Amino acid sequence: MDETKIYSAPGVWKDFDAESLELDVSVISDKSDSELTRKWVFFNGRKLESGAVSRVLALIVCKVGTAKLPALVVVPPSGQPIDEEFAVYWADKGYAVIAVDNAGESDSTKYTVYPEEVKYANYIHSGRHLTHCDTTAKETCWYEWAVNARRAVTFIAREPYVNAQKIGLLGLRDGAFAVCMAGAFDKRLASCAVLSGSCYSDGDNADDRWQAGVAPQSYVMFMNVPFYVCSGTNSDADIDRTYRTLLTMPEAVPRAMLFVPGTGDETKFLSGIEKWFELTFSKKKIPVLTEKHERAEIFYAGQAKSNRVRYWSRSPANATVSFRNVTFKNGLTMSSNAVTVKEDTSSESSKLVYMGSSGETAFFDGEVKTGPFEIAGAAGKTLSTFKLNDPNVIKESGRALTLDVHSGGEQDLKVLYVKNFGTPAQTAYCAQVGLLGGNMWQKVRLEPSDFHIDGGRPPENWNECELLSFTAEEEIIVNNLLFT
Repeated sequence: MDETKIYSAPGVWKDFDAESLELDVSVISDKSDSELTRKWVFFNGRKLESGAVSRVLALIVCKVGTAKLPALVVVPPSGQPIDEEFAVYWADKGYAVIAVDNAGESDSTKYTVYPEEVKYANYIHSGRHLTHCDTTAKETCWYEWAVNARRAVTFIAREPYVNAQKIGLLGLRDGAFAVCMAGAFDKRLASCAVLSGSCYSDGDNADDRWQAGVAPQSYVMFMNVPFYVCSGTNSDADIDRTYRTLLTMPEAVPRAMLFVPGTGDETKFLSGIEKWFELTFSKKKIPVLTEKHERAEIFYAGQAKSNRVRYWSRSPANATVSFRNVTFKNGLTMSSNAVTVKEDTSSESSKLVYMGSSGETAFFDGEVKTGPFEIAGAAGKTLSTFKLNDPNVIKESGRALTLDVHSGGEQDLKVLYVKNFGTPAQTAYCAQVGLLGGNMWQKVRLEPSDFHIDGGRPPENWNECELLSFTAEEEIIVNNLLFT
């Protein structure tokens, strides 16, 4: 391996100047209503050695007639266009928002234009530049997208209605890569946050070049602005490694994580992120987990073959790992590390997956409601659970899965059997059940052979089922889920 090709995180960015190149702004549209102004623009991104310059597409949204606004630079997930609704959400909260398009070439009439030399920065042409570092970190999609974020900081900082001392960087999902790259070395930022993302990556190849110059964990240790990471416990993010990565930040810099059991309903994180920016922009003290707090919840999980499929509950039965969510008087919620606890071996194995009378729901995206005959169950249009990974649950070969379902009207119920969750080999099998509707509980019985996938054979047993999901057009209530 050629050692001259390996760049450290500081080495990748040491010669980058986010302000020297003129912006050369072109306004595509500029519209205002009684509350918000929305402006679509192009501006210069990076100038290549050939002299060619990328032209970054961005949306700027803010309230009409305001001044000295705090600002947010929004970095989208890879391959995703600008989410105008998301930008409007933050503008309504009182921020000047600039959302950048990293995806590039698409079916849209407007998108970021990259020179031919970096054609790979267009997501549809990314190839190995998205997952590998074959030469240097500067020849990856992530470098180009982080450049776009830093240039967006330049743009918004110069807007007359913005308080340039209060600029935050917010990344969605794998936008965390660009947030870590930009946040580590851009001294103009006052705060950073990541929504449903991870700050750790092995990449598709555990190459030194990737680890040193691209992987988020190599940048977090240089982060000198407050940093908040929100993630679902069963999302693609590796919460264990991400938490440990945050501990590498300089000790004096505020940092926190927030976990939500399940794959992560992103709306559950928004108020926490808003509180984070409010506190850090005003330079108020960020509490630590050992300080007095308003309330706390402890979540437990048993062993699982993958951390991504742990089943989290408030019950310590058969637990091997736990974490604590703490909410302080100032409204900020943060999580402790997921720590190993002593396993409780007194719990007996059971065929039961879920019973509504327990008062909780095993479904991370459902809520407990009462159905016919005042019987409680888990309610929602989509109900998903990792409970099948609880070591107590018996899901042996030869068993059928039965459940009671209430539906107000006649409709179809889709049931998904998912194996290899959160990996490139993830596979979903589907079974469909006709619900009769009415003031009744309908008994449903499913066997592995009832689940199908196009061009494939049904699963042979329940052992590989890691995620079980129920979906219907209208709300359903599920109860008495067990193997028989």
